[in-house]
Formats: sequence, structure tokens, C-alpha cells
Amino acid sequence: MPEPANDALTFWNAFAEAYNASPGRRTVSAVDALIGDLRGRLSGAKVLDLACGAGRGSAKLAPEVGPEGVVVGVDLSDAMLEAARAERQHDQVLFRQGSAEAVPADDASFDHAFCNLGLMLFPDAPSALRELRRVVQPEGSLRVGVWGRPENSSMMTTAAEAARRAGVELMTPPRSNFYLGTSDALAGAAEGTGWTLKDTSFCVVRFPYSDAEAAAADLGMTVDDPKSRLKDALPPGSWPAFVTEALGVLAERLEAGDGALELEILVGVFGAP
Repeated sequence: MPEPANDALTFWNAFAEAYNASPGRRTVSAVDALIGDLRGRLSGAKVLDLACGAGRGSAKLAPEVGPEGVVVGVDLSDAMLEAARAERQHDQVLFRQGSAEAVPADDASFDHAFCNLGLMLFPDAPSALRELRRVVQPEGSLRVGVWGRPENSSMMTTAAEAARRAGVELMTPPRSNFYLGTSDALAGAAEGTGWTLKDTSFCVVRFPYSDAEAAAADLGMTVDDPKSRLKDALPPGSWPAFVTEALGVLAERLEAGDGALELEILVGVFGAP
């Protein structure tokens, strides 16, 4: 059986281009919420951006640390890091390949760490949190963003609703990406890791679209989409019915969302116990 990390590497290398072209351009806005009360207090700091993807969050952190600081973006995917290096705009931003369970850094080598929309995807969140505790100095903080509540995240629940209306079963991973989307769940994941959840808040990322057809094209929900990852998660022959229902769901949700789909993000601030 392949190692989970290898499975994740294969997935993100294949998905990098599509993710960076669309959702990755929106979700980076949540980094402002992660910075929070550290804004204006990071000058000269060395910070980690774990699961940095194309490095857009790292670019947001660069002005905060200033020319004397350092931002190190770490990601499992070499395809993501290739995109990050191509988009790199700040000399104080560096990128390294590594996993959440084996960050390529010495003990206590960062003043603070950030992880935007990565923790809920890691195979073992407590193990990742323990590793982050290792590389962040004792008085430093960790700021994470995870998927919030599904009822407030129309962007991420459209496929499931379309499948339900079409009367077909959508294969889903055994663990929902929403599983850390409450304060209690996030605090529970940190138990025994050396971190304590100090504060939480919600922010919302909006994905505006001109109409349902534009949203469907962006999300890979069109009949003639040759590369849609959703097809493999549906029974053979069900794709046309699924797409029809998806267009209806998207139209309803865009109307309810004033022309946008949404993803609610729970921001958690961790510190020493």
C-alpha cells in the first residue's frame, strides 16, 4: 500500500495547476485574518508558512516581517513549490519541500507559524501540531485556518447536494474536511501537542461568478469537461444528470449569496499552555 504522504504528493502535484488558477487566488485572502493582532508586530521575525502552496500567503507575510525578517514556505508538493518560486516577489521569502510531520527546520527556529487551509488535510493533525511546536520557539504562536461549518460553505457542499438531487452516491473521503471546523474540535486536536487554543474567529472567503454556468466551468461540473476529478467519484453514466442538478444548485446558491459562493474559515490562534 502506498504511503499516505506519497498519495498526497501525487494528488497535489496533479491538482496544483487547477487549484492555483482558481481557489488558490481567493483563499489567500484569509491570511489577513490569520495575521490578526500580529499585524505591525512581526518586523524582523522569522516565520513559517506551512502548506504554502503557490506561496501567495508567504507573499502576504513578507511585508509584515520586512527586509530584516524571513518567511519560509514549506509544502509537500514540488509542483506547488515550482509555482511558488515562479511567483516569488520578495527576497526574504524562501521555499522548501517538506511534510507537516517532518518540517525541514531546526528546533525553535521560528518566531511564529502560519498554516492556511492545511491542517484539516494532513493525515494526522495532532502529529502536525507537535511538529509545529518543535520548530516554533516557546513563546511563539501558531495561527491556522481550517474549513468552518458546512452550512456556511456553499462552495464546498455543492457537489454533495447535486449528487443527492440526482439520486446518486458521491464517493467521499472517510473523514470530512470540515472535521476541525469548531472551536471544540480544534482545541481537541491540540491536546497533548504543547499548544493551547487561545482564540478563534470566523472569516468568509467569497467566490463571485457571473452565473451558474461560469461557476460550473470553474468547478469542473460541465458535461464536456475532460479533466473533472468529480467524474471518478460518481457512478458510471450519472455525469449528465449530476451536471444538470449542479447547475440548479449553483444558480440557487449564487442568488442566495448575492452572486458568490462562500467558504467559511475558522481561524485558530495557538500558544503555549
